[in-house]
Amino acid sequence: MVKGKSRTGYITRTKPDPDRLKAKITEIRHEIKGLKKFKPKTKGGKERLIDNINKINSKIRGVIQYYEAATWVYVVLKKYAMSMKYTSYKALKGHGGKWVTADEVSNLTSVHSNYKTKIPAIKHYDQMIGITSLEFCSWKEIKLKSPKETPFTHVGREIYRKRTCKKPLACRADELLTVSLSQMIARSLTNKMYNFEYYLNRPYAFNRDKGKCRICDEILWPKIVHIHHINPKLPLNLVNRVPNLASICKTCHDRIHNNRNYSFLNKKTWNKIQNFRKKLDMVK
Repeated sequence: MVKGKSRTGYITRTKPDPDRLKAKITEIRHEIKGLKKFKPKTKGGKERLIDNINKINSKIRGVIQYYEAATWVYVVLKKYAMSMKYTSYKALKGHGGKWVTADEVSNLTSVHSNYKTKIPAIKHYDQMIGITSLEFCSWKEIKLKSPKETPFTHVGREIYRKRTCKKPLACRADELLTVSLSQMIARSLTNKMYNFEYYLNRPYAFNRDKGKCRICDEILWPKIVHIHHINPKLPLNLVNRVPNLASICKTCHDRIHNNRNYSFLNKKTWNKIQNFRKKLDMVK
C-alpha cells in the first residue's frame, strides 16, 4: 500500500515476482536469438522462421496477460522491453528485418493497431510480420471467473461463448491465429493454398464480416468459425486475398459443400447457400 488519490488515501501497488519474471524473459530472449539459425532461402525455411516468430509472440503476450493484473505491470515490463526489441532486431536483421511502426504489421492486429512504436519485422508476400513488444501492456482489473464456465457441459460452453463474444472484434479475430495451424503450415502438412498469407488474412476477413457467419448471421467464436475460399481455383497469389475469403460457421460451411437440399430453412439462408455453391460451380 502506498499513498495515493483514493478515498482512504492509499492505493495498492502490485508487481510481478522479479525472479520468476527475469527467468521467463531470459528464456524468451534465448529463443529470439535462435531465429538467426534459420535459412529462409532453403525449402520451407521462411515458413519455419515465421512459425517460430508466432511462437515467440505467443509467449510474450502470455507474459503480459499473466501479469496484467499487477498495477505496475507496464512500469516493470518496460524495463525489459527495449533490450528485448534490440535482441529481436539483431535476430531478424540477417533475414531482411527492419524497424516498422507496430500498426503497419499484419500479425496481432488487435494489439499492434493501437501503437506507433517501432518493432522489428520481416516481409512475407505483401505483409510485414513483426515480433511484438513487452511494452504493449496495461493494467487490467481482473473479474472473477464463474465456476459454472466449463467446456464439459452445455451450460458452461454457452457461458464461455457469451463471455468471449463480448470481447472487441479485433481481439476475437486474433484468437483465430492458432499456433497449431502455424506449425502445420511450417511443416508443409497443409494444402499449399493454406499458407501464411491465408493464416494472416483470416482476421481481416473476420473483421470485415463483423464476426458473424455470412450465411446464417450467427456470432462466430473460435470453435465454430471456418474461413471459406469463395473461388479456390484462383492463382496462389490471389486465392488468399481478403475479398476471396468468407467467415462462415462450421454448419453452414458443411451445407455449402455437401450439395443437399436445405430449402426447408428460411428463404434468405437457403439463397445464400445457393449463391456460394454457384460461385464454386463456376470454377469447376
